[in-house]
Amino acid sequence: MSSAAISAKGTVLQLSVSGIFTTIVEQVKIAGPAYKMSPIDVTSHDSISNFKEIIAGKKDAGTISFEGNYIPAASTGIQQVVRAALISGTVGSWKLIRPDSGSETEAFSAYVTGFEVDHDYSKQITVKGTLEITGVPAISGS
Repeated sequence: MSSAAISAKGTVLQLSVSGIFTTIVEQVKIAGPAYKMSPIDVTSHDSISNFKEIIAGKKDAGTISFEGNYIPAASTGIQQVVRAALISGTVGSWKLIRPDSGSETEAFSAYVTGFEVDHDYSKQITVKGTLEITGVPAISGS
């Protein structure tokens, strides 16, 4: 039996700029989102066999982090747009597109909560960023 695993190469993170989704160039690692639910403990004296009981609480789509080559002069200037979104505190429309046969896409709103440029003299200049998702992501093509 052969594996149905999918290579991560070709995964794309995009930000909507003036209504056009633009790829964050030269990313080498994209992590997330990590969905979570905060359970609410409803255990009582009536709980069966003294086992903990929970109900569903708040849901959180979590964060997305990305790392890549710092390209300040990219034709779109998209990395600078990401930094500007952090500074201005504006929420952006984002897409994460996976390179599978169904082109699974997660569309979401997020704030940029981190933007860091690293200048290691023995390597290329790199950029790292973090997005905090707000609201419910829309998943399509899966």
